[in-house]
Amino acid sequence: MPMQDEQRRAYLERAGVTQEQIDQTVGELPIHEGSYQARGLSRDQAHRVREAVRQVVADAAIIAAKYSTIAKRADGDVGREVAADELATDRRHLDELFADEYTLHNPFGQDEGKEHVIDAMLKGMISYDGMGSQGFEASSQSLQVHGDSAVAIGDYRMRATGRAKDAESGEVYQQDLGGTYRITNTYVHRDGRWQAATSQMTAIPAEHKFVLTPDS
Repeated sequence: MPMQDEQRRAYLERAGVTQEQIDQTVGELPIHEGSYQARGLSRDQAHRVREAVRQVVADAAIIAAKYSTIAKRADGDVGREVAADELATDRRHLDELFADEYTLHNPFGQDEGKEHVIDAMLKGMISYDGMGSQGFEASSQSLQVHGDSAVAIGDYRMRATGRAKDAESGEVYQQDLGGTYRITNTYVHRDGRWQAATSQMTAIPAEHKFVLTPDS
């Protein structure tokens, strides 16, 4: 069952974030007109897709913010504050937001499947400084609408740390994840709802010392 407005408000309060901050994280997702026109879709149809996709992103961001906040407060042990039935409800929400084939291609060259991503979110593995301008903010976005699929591309400035394990020593520590990332998200319409199908994160360096050019 999709998250209801009352639940969203409760989650925002528990996460200590505002709807404005979530809106800054989601971004406007301006539509690439040529994409839906090529499929013979109307502007209204494309805008309905955009709003559905924005809600998918918003709900995922709200849950991520909630567990990030709880994990920080509980020293990583979310079970101290989240009952089993509440955790199960949030897992069901995330299960609906992500398609079964969902894969995150992270900026470190690793592929993470749906279950891994959901587990990481519910354990508050990534500790955000905040949402929106405080810690995870979208910019330079574009949404292509192709009927039963859509592709969103945007740059995201992130201030956060993540629990990491040294591959050789096994030491667990907090890794700085701050930076700017270009994220490509693909969405599919299936069984009457929109879901995230793939995500590709690429770190954007602070400066480029060269540009590719056709000039000789």
